[in-house]
Amino acid sequence: MNARAPPASIGLVTRFAWAPFTFLVGLASVAAPLAHAQENALTLPTRTLSPVELASVEPLLDRAVVTHIESTEFVELPQVTVVGRANVSCDAVLAVARDVAAYPSFMPAIDTVAIESSAADVTSYEWTWQASVLSFRGHSVITTVADGDGASGFRMVYETHTGDLGRARRVLRGTPVVGDPSRCQLVLAGRHDVRDANYIARESAGSALTISRSLSLVLSIATVARLRGEAERRAGVSRPRIASPLGDPRSLSVDPSALSLLVSRGELFVLETTDGSDLGAIVGVTRLLFPADRVRHAFFDPVSFCVGLLHGASLTELSREEGRARYGWNVEVPFLGSSGELLIRDVTTDEVELEATSGAMQGGRIVLGTRPADGTNTFATLAARLDAADGVPIVAAIESTDPAFRPGLVASGLLMAFRGLRRGLNEGH
Repeated sequence: MNARAPPASIGLVTRFAWAPFTFLVGLASVAAPLAHAQENALTLPTRTLSPVELASVEPLLDRAVVTHIESTEFVELPQVTVVGRANVSCDAVLAVARDVAAYPSFMPAIDTVAIESSAADVTSYEWTWQASVLSFRGHSVITTVADGDGASGFRMVYETHTGDLGRARRVLRGTPVVGDPSRCQLVLAGRHDVRDANYIARESAGSALTISRSLSLVLSIATVARLRGEAERRAGVSRPRIASPLGDPRSLSVDPSALSLLVSRGELFVLETTDGSDLGAIVGVTRLLFPADRVRHAFFDPVSFCVGLLHGASLTELSREEGRARYGWNVEVPFLGSSGELLIRDVTTDEVELEATSGAMQGGRIVLGTRPADGTNTFATLAARLDAADGVPIVAAIESTDPAFRPGLVASGLLMAFRGLRRGLNEGH
């Protein structure tokens, strides 16, 4: 970074770029086997959402997929929970989820599936994934619990015991929508752990938990979106495609106070998508233990906690006036090299907007919104609409493997922005 301290908001650009970069580097890195930690993705129990928590997100489900990630302050492997609503019955979704041999046809990141054994309720299989010049493989088991054909709901447990992407356990529950059994509510909850992947890692052990978290977000969201999309496709049910990722992110309205129970124990993301391969607005919600004016100041004005955020990145102030500033940025990192200009401006007393005006992600917009919570605390939202792959080669490469990774990649970037903002505020900046 330049000697001059960049504004906190440049962290949204560099952190967003850094999230998928870390994701791919982590997959492609070589290291000696890492020591087992106490927490284990296969043995830690999953926490189901309470009826009150589910009720708080249900008004959003006809338009979006909702994702919650536990706070990581005291949890090494945070649980990621994805909630979506399918416009087909639960037995239709169950039929797709059980059709493991067909996964490569609607989950592009899975190239081959070799079923080792299959019983009425357990399927064991080997899978491969060819990502550009990198090859991954693993062994997974799916266990199903359903009432008959699943018309009354079902429960499936996905476990990856060994493989180049580490270990994972995710529990998918499908329940008929109350008052409309022709539709199915899906809740996927689980964890991912790459610490025992033993695959090409140059990353330090300290990066493994961040990579695990990003993988958990990316794969969990893609799984729900792809299963839902394929079940609807087979039934002849169509959703209007999202024509462009660009536009006004405030088109998706989210009330943080209505989601306070979930936000009290983690971050929440509301994503507009059909089968995961498209993305409209995405809104992230968190709670910060600081007053709103200090949060907005940290977002807008130069602060020291973004210095050194990404080696090889530079920032130049091009102009500044009351309530707005323009910056040119450049990232000179192999596979991640990108550049552009961005404008930061006050919109209202509660909103600050960042817009990529040229270069990478041109036309993309991120809006910080603040709203008082209890006491001096603040609900902060980051609403984004952007094309993450535009001008950022590494993101384009990941999305070319499976476009359904896009929602999780953007959510990972916004999550890192939240965590960076919180860290800087906690450090007194």
